[in-house]
Amino acid sequence: MAKPIAKGPLALPLVIMLALAGCSDPAPPAPNGAPNGNAAPSPSEAELAEVSGAAAKAWVRGERARAEGETGPPEALAQRYEKALEALERYADALPKLSLSEGRITTLKKTQDHPRGRWGLLDGPALAAGERVFTPLLDLDALSVAEGENWTYHHSSCRPAPETRCLLFLSPDGGDATVLREFDLAEGAFVADGFRLPKGKMTVRWAGPDALYVATDRGPGSLTNSGYARQVAFWIRGTAFAEAPIIHEAEEGSVRAYARRLEDDDGTVLDLLVEVPSFFEANFWRWDGVAKTPLPLPATARLHGLLSGQLVVELRRPWAAERAAEAPYPAGTLLAVPSEAPEALGAATVLFAPSRGRALEDVALGQGRLWLHVLDEGVSTLESLRASDGTAPWARQAIGLGGPGALAFLGTDRSQDALWVTHEGFLSPPTLARVSGSTFSPALQAPALFDAIAFKVERREARSADGTTVPYWLVGPKDALPRPTHLFAYGGFANTLMPSYAGTYEATPGVYGRLWLEEGGRFVVPNLRGGGLYGPAWHQAALGPNRLRSFEDLEAVVDDLTAAGLTTPAQMSIEGRSNGGLLVFAALTRRPQGYGALISGVPLADMLRYHTLLAGASWIGEYGDPRDPEARAWLEAYSPYQQLQEGVRYAPTFIYGSAGDDRVHPAHGRWMAAKLKALGAPVWYWETEDGGHGNPVRREDLAQRLALTYTHLWKHLGAAPPLPEGTP
Repeated sequence: MAKPIAKGPLALPLVIMLALAGCSDPAPPAPNGAPNGNAAPSPSEAELAEVSGAAAKAWVRGERARAEGETGPPEALAQRYEKALEALERYADALPKLSLSEGRITTLKKTQDHPRGRWGLLDGPALAAGERVFTPLLDLDALSVAEGENWTYHHSSCRPAPETRCLLFLSPDGGDATVLREFDLAEGAFVADGFRLPKGKMTVRWAGPDALYVATDRGPGSLTNSGYARQVAFWIRGTAFAEAPIIHEAEEGSVRAYARRLEDDDGTVLDLLVEVPSFFEANFWRWDGVAKTPLPLPATARLHGLLSGQLVVELRRPWAAERAAEAPYPAGTLLAVPSEAPEALGAATVLFAPSRGRALEDVALGQGRLWLHVLDEGVSTLESLRASDGTAPWARQAIGLGGPGALAFLGTDRSQDALWVTHEGFLSPPTLARVSGSTFSPALQAPALFDAIAFKVERREARSADGTTVPYWLVGPKDALPRPTHLFAYGGFANTLMPSYAGTYEATPGVYGRLWLEEGGRFVVPNLRGGGLYGPAWHQAALGPNRLRSFEDLEAVVDDLTAAGLTTPAQMSIEGRSNGGLLVFAALTRRPQGYGALISGVPLADMLRYHTLLAGASWIGEYGDPRDPEARAWLEAYSPYQQLQEGVRYAPTFIYGSAGDDRVHPAHGRWMAAKLKALGAPVWYWETEDGGHGNPVRREDLAQRLALTYTHLWKHLGAAPPLPEGTP
């Protein structure tokens, strides 16, 4: 039986609630006072930008009710809701979410009785053997009731064993901003006089058992234009935070500042102060407790850690020695450089060199070794690199994964030379595994949530407008009939979309199999430029004025699918979140009738004002600065909100957002929905109150959103042909 969407005395079963939604809460008036069955004007842009303003909240309630009432047949919507919720509940505790420190694993365990979760300890050896021995220490549901807050666990940071102190970061709405509290594992309680900080977007690192490096909101003048901390403080236990001295202050125009501690296997510590002038740059200073001295690394380098006296450095741009005619190390290279003289490139060791089709995805430090996650044409491979002892070269060894799929590094315990990972595919559920040295050992596997025997996975290629080959994944029935085809894309910030049991990068395993593949649809995941499939060059090819490359790549994949007869424009849909939501809106304005339906989640839309909203200024390195006339010209040429026009027929569009999103302002999605509605376009807007930039906190809300979006697709793309004979 379907669980009610709402809780409390007025909760109704989903079918009844949806059937009544359209008549119990009529649609609000169209924007700008346009007639829509009501005389009252709808909220202005300024009112919609007030996240919790009365006018905006009333508009959101009305639009949400309209979306729930008009998306599709209540019976079909209820069935998909049940399927989605059951999948989310089965997977919720299938694999634990790990947080690792030396000699210890902590986790948050969610159950039906504890939907917000209980935080506590996991026994590492038992987990490696496939058993979960969990010791709960903090009940988030009970804490929320006791304190009258909707606490959501964000992350934690524990001191190495046998020390027992941890820092817990809790969010009241699921957003990026958190509070800080210190917890004692031995006592099973918060430390009465421990470290505490009020809500803010913060970066806090241990500087020893009784001190912290803190970057957070300290009042007027302490934040950058991006809304992040620009001051780094050194806070000693027993003193007031207001008295903690500031040891570094970034410019207001930088993105943020913070501190980090690197530790080698022999206990050597290197404390660094970091200033991030733009999203893909960082400047480093050594901090000895008294003074800071510059660390001469390229601003575009990514610093992974300290191992055997060497800094492990990944290059985003080529790195040349001073006065060298040519750069000896191309972008995408991983180097080990002497920690005392990193600029001495003659002493550097190449740990990974990129090549066509092979790119470095991630790096983890173990005890005297590195683990490299390398993508080979989008498929994960894993390598172990033993550190050099000064007389022998680094020793490289491939680690078998048991089959193709996608890796994700969860964390390391250097004291035990252990790396924890997940491994999954489009049709194979995630496996939790422990990598000990160079041995890959599966520990737990999530359950199969749909029957995959009827489907296949293909790797295909399309040719973009400038001739570039763009690879993509195609998942679906084993035939060549034209079918409804749903494409999930991102194309930005060097993020690589890899095979996933969720289809997307969301924590929704199996749902797309139940609500899309089993109903006869095809699913597509392209690796557009702007992502990181082929390393930094693939990302940088779509930066700033070249953003159109990402849009053209998307269109090339769509055209390739239709040319192959696998779908038609009327059967084609696109979905994206955040930067992917911008991609979807660009697709809508570039080809208004080129698709049967679109879905845009927590999106960007107004690229002429994005830098003024929440964290928007931090993305200028990706998109360009609207205050610069040259950049404004290329942004205006595609900014979806400005590109909407009267008299144009637009494809049916579903937009979802979150009032708790403190990264991409919900005004983007609200404005786009209101303007489309004013133009008479078929658009629906659905918003939750919490969840931040991620998924809603409650599984019921996430299941509802999934049911609504997939029902939106089936309503507008039409039914699929039956699955081939012999399909279970």
